[in-house]
Amino acid sequence: MSIKLASMRSSPLEQALPSAGITPIILGVNHKNIKSPKAIEKAITLIGDEKPDILWLTKDTHLSKELIRRFKKAHPKMKTVMWFGDQRGNVLPPLVAERKQFLDALLITNEWPKQIKMYKRHGIKHVMTFYHSFSTDEFQLFNIPSTYDVFFGGSRFNPKKFPLCKFRFQLINAVHNKYKLVVHGGGWPFPTKQWLLRPKYAQALRTAKLNIGINHYDIPGYFNRRLFESVASGRFHITHYIPGMEKYFVNRKHLAWFKTIPEGLALINFYLKHPKERERVAKLGRDFFIEYHSWPVRIKELRQKLERVL
Repeated sequence: MSIKLASMRSSPLEQALPSAGITPIILGVNHKNIKSPKAIEKAITLIGDEKPDILWLTKDTHLSKELIRRFKKAHPKMKTVMWFGDQRGNVLPPLVAERKQFLDALLITNEWPKQIKMYKRHGIKHVMTFYHSFSTDEFQLFNIPSTYDVFFGGSRFNPKKFPLCKFRFQLINAVHNKYKLVVHGGGWPFPTKQWLLRPKYAQALRTAKLNIGINHYDIPGYFNRRLFESVASGRFHITHYIPGMEKYFVNRKHLAWFKTIPEGLALINFYLKHPKERERVAKLGRDFFIEYHSWPVRIKELRQKLERVL
């Protein structure tokens, strides 16, 4: 069975869809032309002509409730699926609350049963886990010298905004005080570089011997985009432990994890002093992620989830 998926734009996800028998229909609606009657009418006409099975929404899909309603009116049998990676604990995020009346399925980037049950209580029938991925075309082994010890991508927020904000600040500050650290993100009490989007982010990851990651939420199975992209870069990845990591990855084989700041600093120290072991794990990790977590693999998983909705 062929599946037609209507999306606002073309990204590595949409580009990988045909490999699993999913036809992308790019509507071309974005934050720049969202108020253009001509762009909207063109998208509505395309939906009416192509009759897609799925309307694909994300956090970055700048559609109002009224516009979603008009899109669905153009093809009433079209199901609406939203992929949402912003975790907010066990509280219904405003964007999901705004769109829940239209959603036939919500795909999230964690496996926390409490959160899944919460979404279902709000009337969303299908709530499934669907993780981020990466394109090997973007995340190549760029020949870029590693002039830094450690790379971190992320901004600093008010300690009261997210549960792990304070811990994250203490960790990154400790790494900064001890090693040659490069940070892409704002709000830190030391010089940093601007946040980068792909593909420049893929190249920036290659500028350090290893990269470090930490979430703002301690949620089971919450693997965000940066985890997959960090390992895909081919540089060694160290991360604060995420509950359930051992289900998917092998510690010190695909990446390495820690639970305390002293443990994290000790890991950094060890792998900086043992470059051969660092490069060995980095290669094993990248090879493993390409085999099990790159877009061609992830899209097959997506097709299975969409078939449950249709």
